[in-house]
Amino acid sequence: MSLLTSSIDLDTIIPPSLEKSLQFKESELTRLANLFLRAGDSVKPIILRRITPISFQVLEGYFEYFAAIKAQEIDFQFTAIRAYVVPPDLESTILEQYQFLGSLSLPNEVKSVPNSFVEVSQDSIKIEQSLTRLEKKIDLITEVINVIARLEKKLTKIENDLSKVETLSAEFQNFKEEVKNKLVKSSEPKSKHIKSDLDEILLPFPPIVSIKIATRDEIFERLSYLSKNKIGGFDKVNLEVVSNDISNAIRSKWRSLNPIEKLECGIDKPKIKVLKTLFTL
Repeated sequence: MSLLTSSIDLDTIIPPSLEKSLQFKESELTRLANLFLRAGDSVKPIILRRITPISFQVLEGYFEYFAAIKAQEIDFQFTAIRAYVVPPDLESTILEQYQFLGSLSLPNEVKSVPNSFVEVSQDSIKIEQSLTRLEKKIDLITEVINVIARLEKKLTKIENDLSKVETLSAEFQNFKEEVKNKLVKSSEPKSKHIKSDLDEILLPFPPIVSIKIATRDEIFERLSYLSKNKIGGFDKVNLEVVSNDISNAIRSKWRSLNPIEKLECGIDKPKIKVLKTLFTL
């Protein structure tokens, strides 16, 4: 009966126990793996037992098997290894032959490895290590690029928010001008009171602040401005209650000023629209 080798897919071989792999040095497995990749296969078939029609168990040749797995990790196109699939009736005989040949000492001239061969193997290992380091650097650069992209997106949002603030500020300035013009056009007998009334209505416009970080005093100052100028009905609002409710609220996750209405402190949607001239996110 002829004993023929077959090319067996690595995925069909049941992995041996971890203790088997610990018997071999990682550097030697890597070296043999690179030799497999250069030659395309192993010159020494491993011995397999068929468990099912599509699965096998390693009987001998553990070193070659683990080197083949290492070769597959380096290059996914390396998928199979040459092997003897031993018939059950010849299993003990084949194993005895394999073990006997492995126990023989080879002549010195066969054992020695040409220096050029060792140098090439070492070069292959160095190239593989360099490629690994290069892949890590590429991953790091990719992550940095992603971070920069996220920062640019946030910067664009901030610029858009600033543009909205400037628009609201310009609208409020126009509102002040309209009030001033109406006062100037008022009746003549009241002209002597125009200046004092204008000074009272056109109080200094408070700077716009973020509702998320505004202090209680900053909130009260802006509500007072609206109340004193009788803007948007804020003169009828309890400023102390509103200031306390807003400052005590958890505002860090607010996406708009609408949550103020839910505080039930007397602020409705029209008043929230007015608040947008003094508060931003």
